[in-house]
Amino acid sequence: LAGQGGRPGVVQSTTEIRKEKSRDAARCRRSKETEVFYQLAHTLPFARGVSAHLDKASIMRLTISYLRMHKLLNSGADPHLPFPVQGTKTVQPEPNPALEAPPD
Repeated sequence: LAGQGGRPGVVQSTTEIRKEKSRDAARCRRSKETEVFYQLAHTLPFARGVSAHLDKASIMRLTISYLRMHKLLNSGADPHLPFPVQGTKTVQPEPNPALEAPPD
């Protein structure tokens, strides 16, 4: 009598079958997760050689940093502030004649 696990002559218990299905499902989830991380890493603005050698935590950290920078640059907030200030707008500095190049 062949069991569910493919080993001839061995009958698996319901618990063993459930454990095997659980392991297979976990393996499948990890595989899908790895593929998503791979796609995310290659979406970041880094050279392929760099993004191919990142671990999952690094990919997440770099993605979060990239999204924060993108949001900051698009919001017009002052990048020197440690946090965004609500209700403020960016003001262009006054031109300083002492810093300008002399005319030719």
